[in-house]
Amino acid sequence: MPEKTQSLKPIIFKGDKLLVLDQRLLPSKETFRIVDGAISGFNVIKEMVVRGAPLIGVTAAYSVYL
Repeated sequence: MPEKTQSLKPIIFKGDKLLVLDQRLLPSKETFRIVDGAISGFNVIKEMVVRGAPLIGVTAAYSVYL
């Protein structure tokens, strides 16, 4: 019988921070990076911590908001 897979949330918005799943480390590790403004948001996008146009757009929007 196949194992039940657990769903990961790639971003979690908590108050004045955005927690972004570092997709470079998957599947061996589940590590989140903290985004607290436009500069850190730019860095996680540039370093390819987040991948895929929709997730990049959401990360950018929240980063500017913060």
